Amino acid sequence: MIIHSAALLTAAWLGSAPVQAQLEGAGGSGSGAGGNGFSLRNWSLQLRAYGGYDSNVLLVPDRSPDFDPRGKSDSAYLGLSASGSVHWLVGRGTTLGLTARADRVQYLGHQPNLPNLTEADDPTEYSLTVLEGSVFLRRDFGPRGRRGAFTFAYSFHHEDAKIEAIGLDGHTISASLDAPLNRRTTLRGRASYSWNNYYVDFRPIAARDRDGQFLALDLGVTHRITPRQTLSLGAGYVRNDAGADWDYRGWRANAGFTTHVAGPVYARADASYTHSRFRGGFTDLVPAPGRTRENLFSWGLSAAWYLRPNLLLDLGYRSQNWTANLPQFEGDRRRVSAGISWTM
Repeated sequence: MIIHSAALLTAAWLGSAPVQAQLEGAGGSGSGAGGNGFSLRNWSLQLRAYGGYDSNVLLVPDRSPDFDPRGKSDSAYLGLSASGSVHWLVGRGTTLGLTARADRVQYLGHQPNLPNLTEADDPTEYSLTVLEGSVFLRRDFGPRGRRGAFTFAYSFHHEDAKIEAIGLDGHTISASLDAPLNRRTTLRGRASYSWNNYYVDFRPIAARDRDGQFLALDLGVTHRITPRQTLSLGAGYVRNDAGADWDYRGWRANAGFTTHVAGPVYARADASYTHSRFRGGFTDLVPAPGRTRENLFSWGLSAAWYLRPNLLLDLGYRSQNWTANLPQFEGDRRRVSAGISWTM
């Protein structure tokens, strides 16, 4: 398939973060650093079926250079996910564990059959397969009732889709700390370093090289307002070292609030903001100096209803808005999803 400017700008919009990270939060169960509680059983397994609607699968900017406005960028989707974990106590207060996850999301939309429609990818080509695995070592510390944890982990992340802008093998090492300040407030910190190898190849343009190293430093606090209400705040620094088109430095902030609604129903609201500074680039597609600044504001609402202790129904809405120094990198995306999970 010939690489055209729409695909390039789609890849640019996706940036250097894994695609799956763009999708988490719309009713899904994202992974997070920290957490030091396990059930008495040393393994768990979860299956989740889900579906929904995505308003901008192709991530078409507000002002695309060649996307025909008659084309289709939105799509319904269906997905299936399986995840599991196992852990062992290897010493007093020390735990060794393994986690794994497989996820498949299938987009259902197709481009309309219209005369003289400019070439565009089908939303179905963005159907995504994700495979993840990790091994971690956790050390608990502190007195009973105020237990903290230090965790060191290695993880592997694989993404694949038909579209040329997607495809990744990533390796990450991370260290995280959960330190209770008192019985209701916990300080959380995480540092991670990733080596990302993208399948797409834009040679011979050196600036197009997406392969790179990604550093993330995050610090946050979680406060339990009541036994059924939790507030979290966080901020962080990110750096991606890659070809000039993808090289950036940035900072991010986030906030979340979780509350009990009634009976077995819980709800969550969250928001995040990321500001990134780029070295420019894509000047063969956009005016010089190219993309130098990009902001992402994301917010979401989700609800969880425990039909049974091991059966969970979830609903979610996620809105994302990109702004930049050039309109070719600006746009928005909205996702609605519903899912049901069974845990054993």
